[in-house]
Amino acid sequence: MVRYRQLLGGFHSKKQLMEVYGIDSVLYEQISPYLLLEPQYLRKINVNTCTVKKLKSHPYISNSVAKLMVKYREHHGFYERLEELQDLPLIDEQLFRKIVVYLEID
Repeated sequence: MVRYRQLLGGFHSKKQLMEVYGIDSVLYEQISPYLLLEPQYLRKINVNTCTVKKLKSHPYISNSVAKLMVKYREHHGFYERLEELQDLPLIDEQLFRKIVVYLEID
């Protein structure tokens, strides 16, 4: 659980624990009341300065999505808003919602 949390950059939702190997719904229900989320400590990736390697190290971002994000930035300039990622063909609404909390623009 700790390793997965580190890969993610922190948990932003208790439900993410269901993604951890070995945690089923029964265990989740038992431990959920004792969990505390601190979203201010989420580790974010700057989409305007990151590398493909950094992006694809995040569990939600595949190699092909990471390459597309960086290639788009190289061709069109810095992202001004994170919502621009939704214009990329490999990023649908569901993926965008999962990754946007781990991304930032500086």
